[in-house]
Amino acid sequence: MQCTVNGQQRQLGRTSQMITPIADLIAEHLRGHDAAPRRRHPHGSTPEGVGPLSVGDEVAVSIEGIGTLTNKVVKRG
Repeated sequence: MQCTVNGQQRQLGRTSQMITPIADLIAEHLRGHDAAPRRRHPHGSTPEGVGPLSVGDEVAVSIEGIGTLTNKVVKRG
């Protein structure tokens, strides 16, 4: 898994390093877990590279063999 902010790598890790296995996360969502906007989805330990984000930043999370999810940071309210 890789996380970039504005095209610059911030984090790089492996799914095997996650506290909660991927299968358990998927099962939780299939049970009707509410994926409402702005809800946090904790999934385990975080590799080095965590830092502040600013309005307008583009955050992309890539998982090899699955794809990339990209979102822009927006101002709340």
